[in-house]
Amino acid sequence: MARQLLSEQWDCGGAHWGGAVRRTRGDCAKKLPDAKIQTGSGEVLPFPDDRFDLVTITGVLHHVKDSKKVLKELFRVSRFGVLISDHNNFSFGSEFARKIRLALYSMNLLRAFSYVKQGFRKQGYSEGDGWWYPYSVLNDFDVIADLSDHFAITPTRRANSMSGNFMTCHSHLAKACRKSTP
Repeated sequence: MARQLLSEQWDCGGAHWGGAVRRTRGDCAKKLPDAKIQTGSGEVLPFPDDRFDLVTITGVLHHVKDSKKVLKELFRVSRFGVLISDHNNFSFGSEFARKIRLALYSMNLLRAFSYVKQGFRKQGYSEGDGWWYPYSVLNDFDVIADLSDHFAITPTRRANSMSGNFMTCHSHLAKACRKSTP
């Protein structure tokens, strides 16, 4: 499909960051020789304002230190909207752990608790995912509210519990945001 888009004069661009940048860039160059793939920092994207009609970010925000800064950049380079897909850390662990995590978050203590739990580090590490920060697609509502006039959230996987609480039963979510017009 990407080849078809490029052959129809679509302007596709992208920045990729993370542990697999060189491999991903090489794979893309083989499969899409005409694509322009740039590496960069999500905090300072190498594109002008309103460069893309739609910007997508998938499975990245839990790997960045400052998700608010990255979100602001995504909206800056987007003309119409941003699609965010990532995990929801409020749904991980036992039912009891989820309730505790949600309570700590509501009291603005989750960050401090996570820092202690992770051995006095802001990041965690897992073999399958590498370095990560505690993050949920449900975080950063202040930034989303400032930069979009409408958004919708939908689960991207089946519910992992039947608790009835949307925040604690969906492990992966997508958020579609329409950019505010001045």
